[in-house]
Amino acid sequence: MEKYFKYILIALLGVIFVSLPAGVPMIKSFSEYSSFNTDWNGCSKFTKMVYDSEIIVTPIYSPYDDYNFDKNGVLFIIGPEIDFSNSEIQKIGNFVKCGNTLIIADDFGTSNQILEQLNLTDKFTKKRLNDIFYATNENLLEYKVPKEYGSGYIVTNIPTYTSKTGFVTASNFSNSNLKNQNPALISKVSYENGNIILIGDPDIFTNGLYNYNKNFLKDFTQKLNSNHIYIDEIHHKDFGYEISVFYVHKSVPKELILIVLLLIVCSFHVQNKKVFNNATKKLISKFSKKRSENDEKVLKNISEKHDIDFDDLKRVINNIKDDNNGRKRISK
Repeated sequence: MEKYFKYILIALLGVIFVSLPAGVPMIKSFSEYSSFNTDWNGCSKFTKMVYDSEIIVTPIYSPYDDYNFDKNGVLFIIGPEIDFSNSEIQKIGNFVKCGNTLIIADDFGTSNQILEQLNLTDKFTKKRLNDIFYATNENLLEYKVPKEYGSGYIVTNIPTYTSKTGFVTASNFSNSNLKNQNPALISKVSYENGNIILIGDPDIFTNGLYNYNKNFLKDFTQKLNSNHIYIDEIHHKDFGYEISVFYVHKSVPKELILIVLLLIVCSFHVQNKKVFNNATKKLISKFSKKRSENDEKVLKNISEKHDIDFDDLKRVINNIKDDNNGRKRISK
């Protein structure tokens, strides 16, 4: 019975556990271009897309010295606003030298500090890029992406351009002081064994433009062919995050509760039947044993009183019980 009640208790606890609300911890940030910012100026949708593609995603929200970067990794620095230290730039340079990829998406931020200390001539001009091709207004400029980087179009929001020829460029009608070349929205620079990709607008990765750019972002990320992506969070201005708990209220279907109750009742019925049968068998066995002992006692008294051999008397009684008295029955 104790075992049976244990199973009932487990079943009841299971139903109660399923019906309880679940608490899911969530990290929230309000910093611009943060992966934890779910507002229009955050990059949470891009980060989720990368995570859903089964790529390891590691946000960097403490000094770079706390991290050991993997090989075949990609470091995203999106919209940096805080200065980079010499040690951080040195670690970034070593990361790229080992054959990894650095992606800097910036317009008017602090990323030129990295390029200057790595002795690269290509930089962000920090000049606004205007063009005649736009999506809905003159701020949302539209650019064609070459096939090797996913094809299609990307939409930017008040971008700048780099000083190097790139694979995503503005039209001949754009306003730039570059001679003999179109300004590059996206360009690629080789550095030792790795590559640095410069993107002249961090807004490409934001939630506000995600619906425009999700196909490009998906193809672009896949073509990086990396299994580990790092996303810089520490160089966002006023970066901070809060941890909250999101409760999910779950309702247990009535059918499930009914099935559990029926199983408990059936188990109780079966178990009770087994207990009754076992008790009955024990009682009958005990009664039969007692009756047998009484019969033995009576025969013994008769044997002693009439001076009859006890074994002979017992044999005769057994023969009578078995309907075997030594006489042959004659049937007509």
